[in-house]
Amino acid sequence: MRSIQVFGEGNTDRAVLQSLLADSPIPCAVLARDPDAAPGRDAMLRLAAVRARTLPHGVIVIVLDRNGHTEAGLHAEVREVLAREWQRADLGEGPWWRHAGHDVHLVLAGLPESLFLVERGVTRRCMDDYLLELFLDSGRLANFLAGENHLSFRPKDAAQLKGILVSVAAELDAQGVRLDSAKRYVHIVQAVLGFEATRATLAGHLVSRAPPALRDRVLGTLRTDILQAPPPPVKPA
Repeated sequence: MRSIQVFGEGNTDRAVLQSLLADSPIPCAVLARDPDAAPGRDAMLRLAAVRARTLPHGVIVIVLDRNGHTEAGLHAEVREVLAREWQRADLGEGPWWRHAGHDVHLVLAGLPESLFLVERGVTRRCMDDYLLELFLDSGRLANFLAGENHLSFRPKDAAQLKGILVSVAAELDAQGVRLDSAKRYVHIVQAVLGFEATRATLAGHLVSRAPPALRDRVLGTLRTDILQAPPPPVKPA
């Protein structure tokens, strides 16, 4: 059976991916960053390239935040690392690359269509887009709150939480502080709720407690992209 090894950029990304893929019909392993490796995305990409060389079967999926980059730019960044590590100069544009029978697939995280972020003028897209979208739905918010016993504040619904976020953002903007990503809004949510564990723990709780149908309305495209089957090998001419 095909298996998938998934690389995410940070602890919060990996927590989201672990919860999202826990009930996957295809075996998925979300890999932690090598503690001995240098921090940063380049080291993660190099590790993925090495795993693709040594993996006996299956697919390597690399999940990257869009973060204001173009799709073509991110494809080029990954392709450059893979070409260097594999000593190949003939790799295609992506998002799929194959080396010695092993497949690597680049999946981009973020919600370009998020109405809240569009209204706020936020152009950077990242994994936190999904978390914010879940918090701004009353049903998903209620599922999360029901599992937490030690919060200092419980919004009555998503509309109240959204109002708080809009007010805080307006006040910060008046002081010259711009909230330029969903990640910064999620930090505010965490502070407002008084959630004292890590953001990765918050992300895992939020995604895992959302009923699959509600979860997939927000994260379904990301999940589908990760589980996508590789294209067939190109037959030699």
